[in-house]
Amino acid sequence: MMLKKILKSIFAIIGITMGYIIGVAILKLPEAKSIKQLSSSVVSVAVIIFFCLLFGIIFYIISPKLYKGI
Repeated sequence: MMLKKILKSIFAIIGITMGYIIGVAILKLPEAKSIKQLSSSVVSVAVIIFFCLLFGIIFYIISPKLYKGI
């Protein structure tokens, strides 16, 4: 039981990390740099937080199926 909670947490951390990497990569795209609203640091942080939460929640939800396959 404790191992399942630890694995869920690890998968959520992996998802958050992937979300951060994807969020930063999207902000570095030339198309994103041409959008005036994305040049604001507040919006940039919000985009990164959005992707971190999105991928963290997705990995947390699908983690039982992932560690059953291991």
